[in-house]
Amino acid sequence: MAATLLTNLLNLGGKKQEAQPRMVERQIQLVVTPIGTPLPGLQCFHTSVLVGDSEYVFENSGVRIGQGPQSHSRHNRQGRLSSRVDYGLAVVDIDAFETTLCTWFRPGSYDLLRKNCNSFSDCALTFLIGQRIDPRYRGAEAFASVADRYLGLVQGLTSGKYRPNPNADGFDLEAATERLGFGRSAVHGMHHVGGPHSIHGGPVVAHGGMLYAI
Repeated sequence: MAATLLTNLLNLGGKKQEAQPRMVERQIQLVVTPIGTPLPGLQCFHTSVLVGDSEYVFENSGVRIGQGPQSHSRHNRQGRLSSRVDYGLAVVDIDAFETTLCTWFRPGSYDLLRKNCNSFSDCALTFLIGQRIDPRYRGAEAFASVADRYLGLVQGLTSGKYRPNPNADGFDLEAATERLGFGRSAVHGMHHVGGPHSIHGGPVVAHGGMLYAI
């Protein structure tokens, strides 16, 4: 009798409870590190997104989740200083965020110019808080993509090692951020408190070296 009553209560009259969204309030930050040799008026950057203490970054193996800004450690050891852009607090459905971004950024689809860590950070921030990254963080590869198409610039700078990844064909950053923005608004209870402001200082504390990726 007691077991039957408990079962009925848990099933709410015979209907199983649906899994509840994993809604959490977290600080949202963009971690930025300048990399490579700057060209006149152009600087390449490596970026990742911090949701609380968890770092989300895109590389050839797909979306990687780590503790703290680990992907910047290699650049920090080379004397590159990282900075953070603080976007304040947001209430996030972690499962929806991870599932959605991993669907867009699958393993093996990384492309140095067309679908890289900055593309991912742009999409991640759009989903999390409805904001885009500063265009300057993607300016260098946007220029390089056009220059390589017509002049073979990147091929020359990389000694012919850069090859467009066919798995990135069809990726359109503007279309992706637009759709992710709609997806964000559909997630119940998600909201953002605060606005972006930079936090500058010394190297970001990190553990271990990760892939070198724009």
